Amino acid sequence: MEDWGSYILPAARAVWGEPSSVGEIEVRFGAHGSKSVRLDKGVWHDHETGESGGVVDLVRTHLIPVGEREERGAVARYLHSEFGAPLDDAPVEDMSVFKPGMQLVETFWYATEHGQKHLRVERHEDGTGDKTFRQYTARNLAPSKDSAYYPVPYRLDKLLAAPDKPIFIAEGEKCVHALERLGLLATCNAGGAKNWHVSLGKWLDGRRVFVLPDNDQAGSDHADDVIEKLKPWASEIRRVELPGLEHKGDVADWIEAGGTKLELSALVKSAEPVALDDITTTYKYADLTDILTREPAHWLIPNYLPQSSLTAIYGEPGSYKSFLALDMLLSLAYGVPFDGHELEQGYVCYVAGEGGGALRKRVAAWHDRRGVKPQRGVFGVIEEPVPLREEGAIDALIADLEAMRRRKPLRAIVFDTLARCMSGDENSATDMGEAIKALDAVKAHFAPDTTVIAVHHQGKVDRGLRGSSSLLGALDAALQCKRNDTTLEVITQKMKDFEAAEPAWFQGHKVYVQAHVLDDVESSIVLERMGDKPQVEEQLTPAQNEALRALHEALLENGARNVNGIERQSVSLEDWWRMTDGFQISTGNDESRRRAWKRAVEGLRKIGRVGVRNKRTWINAANQANGQAPDNESDKVWWGESE
Repeated sequence: MEDWGSYILPAARAVWGEPSSVGEIEVRFGAHGSKSVRLDKGVWHDHETGESGGVVDLVRTHLIPVGEREERGAVARYLHSEFGAPLDDAPVEDMSVFKPGMQLVETFWYATEHGQKHLRVERHEDGTGDKTFRQYTARNLAPSKDSAYYPVPYRLDKLLAAPDKPIFIAEGEKCVHALERLGLLATCNAGGAKNWHVSLGKWLDGRRVFVLPDNDQAGSDHADDVIEKLKPWASEIRRVELPGLEHKGDVADWIEAGGTKLELSALVKSAEPVALDDITTTYKYADLTDILTREPAHWLIPNYLPQSSLTAIYGEPGSYKSFLALDMLLSLAYGVPFDGHELEQGYVCYVAGEGGGALRKRVAAWHDRRGVKPQRGVFGVIEEPVPLREEGAIDALIADLEAMRRRKPLRAIVFDTLARCMSGDENSATDMGEAIKALDAVKAHFAPDTTVIAVHHQGKVDRGLRGSSSLLGALDAALQCKRNDTTLEVITQKMKDFEAAEPAWFQGHKVYVQAHVLDDVESSIVLERMGDKPQVEEQLTPAQNEALRALHEALLENGARNVNGIERQSVSLEDWWRMTDGFQISTGNDESRRRAWKRAVEGLRKIGRVGVRNKRTWINAANQANGQAPDNESDKVWWGESE
């Protein structure tokens, strides 16, 4: 009789029609070849939906009426009637029909924690050593088709009934039964090797576990898998190797050959316990106690750059953001103080995305202003963009950095600008995510000492980082640069592991440099930290300037101290208004002029240039006239009349 898999091609033709391409091993169906059949393995795959299976799945799912799909022998009867597949006289399972001589020899039931029948595993043999297994749930469905199914260990009822006994884990139900005949508590998983589901661990929580591998590669791999998945659950795990096993032998064979409970006990005692803290996981893992003993976060440059971080320095064009980055990183490269903080010297790399030419006079001005003599081997410049999203670019960059630093600690690498180093759309979360992944790869390679800095542009809408919001989410720190004339304000917009520092102000100083006597004199900007917030003179409107001039005149003519509870020199609002006659408050009539004057007075009050209370007014001191809040004695509704 033919093997059952030989009917995969006629079954596929019945489902999908004639093939679009035919090879010796693979046959494709559909206009785009999205469905395939492997003739050598008797299996099919739908590349659009991800579904796959054998001839039984294909026939049952696509060719048999829904109401007949779960009947025993339904697939066999279909293949017999449509393609002439021979049938045995005795009723047998679909798969067994096409395995000559296969007979059901044993059935194993898996029970739930409530003792209810849950999974039936059938063992079929042909008398020559060839065997196969079939699984059905209590509802006579395949486990993958039954929404009520969940994995349980074999003999779960016995495990729960003996919570203090150690548990032996074997590969297969036959081995469990052999161990039970020795008076031991044992279990296994359905499906054999490499099918131990991670959810089975909860049933062995806090238990002592002894794993017995079969004597072949599959058995060894299965034991490793079971041990790894039980490390978070078991209180003790030992891997017990049985002596004298033939290839593919198992614990049932060892017991049949004369192995005793006493001998097994000795083997268990001599086996080394598995280190339960040494857990191998797909994702980065740490126990809570490991986290609590870690070093706290450290600064690379206090208040500005955290160590081993991904940081962005951003601002509008011309906001001094590149000057700030250069100042910090050159200070780091030479180990000289920055903003009063001593720095630990280390190698720095600067990726000049727009080329290194513009750096020459900036770097020269910095050395001149700081009084530092240039040194070789402390600061490297890559004079072209690094294409972060191109395959192999990061591996090449890491290799270059290893060569550049010459075994010195790499303290920082800056990408100026991020936009020049990433292709694609910076507004796309996918494209930005790939760039972030590349930056993280650089940081991870040189961890834990290296900080990665991206100099970036500011957006137009919310004035935050330009592009996808995924960038801000991935950052450990973000510094915004705001320039006003020749001053720079640095604002900490994000600081994940530290308290955000107060805004810092820097003054841009023009420095003139000349490389050689015959060269032209060039100039560049070098930043110097300012102690206090710079005083910014408010720009007054023409009407406000005229109104303020009139107030000076009114104070000279009618000003008085200690009037209406106001100790300073003040004048009545009406005296101020009368004094505006002759000043260019407005070109309209008296009513228009009075409205213009009131708007001017309100504006002067809001910016703190004048104070108003009890229908009298005065000129504030200089420190209140430079963008600070109005005098707190001023009336909020200062006119004292209905408007």
